[in-house]
Parts: sequence; structure tokens; C-alpha cells
Amino acid sequence: MSNRHSYLWVLLLCLSFTLIQCSSSAELSTIEVVPQVSNRLASVKSQVLPPSSIQSITFSSSYKSDAPPILHLGSSDQLHLEFDELTDVSGQFRVQFKHYNKDWTPSNLPDAWIMDGFNEFNINGGTSNSLSDPKYYHYKKSFNAKELDLLVSGNYMLEVYDFSTNTLLFSLPFLVTEQEGKLQSNIETVYNGVEGGAHGHQIFNSYTYPSEIEFSQFELSFTYIPRRFLGLATSTDIKNIGNNREINFHLSRQKVFDASYDFALLDLSNFAINATQIDEWIPEANPARVILKPDQLNFISGVNSEMHSSTIGPLNARNARYAEVVFRLEADALNSTDEIVVLGDFNNWTYDERLKLSYNQSSRYLEGSALIKQGTYRYKYFRVIKKGANSYLLPINDRLSARPQIYHTVVYYRDPVKNFDRILMIGFVEANR
Repeated sequence: MSNRHSYLWVLLLCLSFTLIQCSSSAELSTIEVVPQVSNRLASVKSQVLPPSSIQSITFSSSYKSDAPPILHLGSSDQLHLEFDELTDVSGQFRVQFKHYNKDWTPSNLPDAWIMDGFNEFNINGGTSNSLSDPKYYHYKKSFNAKELDLLVSGNYMLEVYDFSTNTLLFSLPFLVTEQEGKLQSNIETVYNGVEGGAHGHQIFNSYTYPSEIEFSQFELSFTYIPRRFLGLATSTDIKNIGNNREINFHLSRQKVFDASYDFALLDLSNFAINATQIDEWIPEANPARVILKPDQLNFISGVNSEMHSSTIGPLNARNARYAEVVFRLEADALNSTDEIVVLGDFNNWTYDERLKLSYNQSSRYLEGSALIKQGTYRYKYFRVIKKGANSYLLPINDRLSARPQIYHTVVYYRDPVKNFDRILMIGFVEANR
């Protein structure tokens, strides 16, 4: 390396360390910590959400439960897709894959760069259910990583099109990793670190990177994902270079995760009236109607928060049916101006106007409803908090207790030759409390 280049490299390093020191100083003067919550918990900004005719989408991989779908490049890992179309006529669908940058903007890589083969797959031959209204066809398809023969790692989107009209119906994000290097993680609990008095989780990492990386301070970046909530992915804002190809990084106190996150269990495996959750079952309605027993503010504080996604989801039996499920929340302890929504596994944890609760003068509860298939789901109520032109969802929790959480760390590498974001490593860490 020339003397001129050596001098420039030293200058850049000094500037980087200066910026890091400034970041650390700013961290100490923090007044308010904003919860890491958006309107889309499990989806991303480029994702196309399904029409109302597409229901009960499940999308997972053989990686881990309660994680985003993840494939190891060159492995035999699989993606599993299932969904229903509310119709009495069998359909046909086309699937293709697209590559994205770390911020979920299209990378515009040509198909020949991302896949060694034809980027088109068909789904047809669904299983019908005509025993109850609404009628539907159920579809499922698995994709083996070796059969896909993906050539590069990074963020991906699986896109599902109507075969006859070529209309993009919905898309689903997943991650492909190379698992190169060595990643170490740990978590510290920040007491009263999140707005509302909740405890926070601050994550610290050390990554030993491959020798091919020349300028780690500029080419490597890091993102944390809580559970499978890609919509809550948060980039690290503090990093520094160690010895022997090691880089250390973590979240500042302004960006800690809410440690009090927990869930309520919705058992709809049977629509019959029961003593625990279902108050009324109205099968003669079209669609059939389920009215749940009213929930109380902070009711979820005693519910097991370690429920894994592998144990929940819609029933896939041929006689499984749908119902309009009415959620009810006691309104006495809530401010009359609060806007409350309910989200859950049944709608991929994505905000929907139809799931906004409104006050029912007759029942004196806040009520909202959703069309849900028989099965078992997690759900949660949120306050919609507005600050200026922005808004975010504040979970209604027992705000004083830390709960078990799972976090995934994604190491991105900006390829300096082809100018796209690779994923070198994905690791995970669990916080028991």
C-alpha cells in the first residue's frame, strides 16, 4: 500500500473513532427512549400485503421457530408456504424471488446473478373446503434451498402472482445467510429504560469477520430483529474496531428494545362456547360469528410469553372453518381519546383499519373483529401514539416486568464490486427476563 493510501486510511480511522466517541457522549444525555415499534411488526416497507380474499398465510423455514424465515446459502434448508383463497373455484399461482438491499429497497440484481435456474414456480391443485361459508381452497408449497440454487446471500422477497392475470397478490420477506465469521452476543437489562416505565434490552456483539473484508468500519453494518418481527428491525448506531479482524457493536440507550413484550393466547381450535375465551358462538350467521369474553387492561401479564410459533397457527384440516371473531376490551381504565388496535398471528402482526377497536354503547366495551380460521394464535392490544406527523404502536403490557425475548443479529456486508448487500452471519440470543 502506498504512503498516500496509508495516510488516508489512518485519517479515516481517526475520524471514525471521533464520531464513535461523539455517539457515546450523546447517549448519556438521552431524555426519552422511543419504543422500537412500527405499524408493521412482522412485515417490511416493500412488502405487498394480501387482498382480503387471501387468508391464513403461514411462511416459515426449517431454521428456528419464532425467527424470520432464514435459509443458509447452499444448504438443504426449506421454505414452507401455506395460504387459503376464499373462493369456490380452484386457482393457479406463480411464484418468483427478488433480491433486496438491507433497507428493503430493490437491489435490482438480474435473475442470473441471484439464481442458477429459471426464476418461476407454479402452485396449483389446492384442497377445497365447501362444508361451510366462506368456502376456500388451501394451497401449500415447499422450496428447498438447493433446488432454488440461490447464488448470493441477502434480503429476499417471495412474490405470489395470480397466474391468469399476472397480478401480484402478496409478497413475503426472508433472509439468506452465508454463516461466515464468528459472532458473540450478550444482553443487558436497562431498568425503566423505555417510555412508560418498561424495562429495556440492550444488545452487545463482537464479530470476527472474514479476511476478504478490507474496510470493516465502512463495509459492515448490523441489524437486530426481535423474534420474527422484521418490521421492528433496528440498525446498530455504535461500533468500533478491535484487534485481529474483530469489530464490536451495540445499540445505544436511545434504541433499546422493550423487554416487557408478551402475548395472549387465542385458542380457536374449537368454536364452541367455553369457560375460558368464547362467550357466544353464532353458527347461523354468514360468516359464522364468535364473540370473545372481554379482556382487561394488562390482562396479558400472567400469560405464558414463551409460546413458540411452531406450536401455533391455523388448522389445516379439510373441515376447518372461518368465523368473524369479535375482540372485546374493557374500556374503563383507558382514556376515551386512545386509539386501540389488536394485532396477532392471524394477520401477520400488521396494522389493519378493520382491527381498530371502537366503543360499543350497548356492551360498553371497545370492540373490533377479524375473519379468522380455526386454530391457535397469539395476539396483543396496542395504543396508537401520535407525535407530530409520526405515529407508533405502544404495546399494552404489564410495563414493570421483563419477559423472555429472542433477538436475531444480522451482519450485512456491502459488496464493493457488485454493490449489493450480502448477509455474512445471522445469530440469535435469548433473554430469559
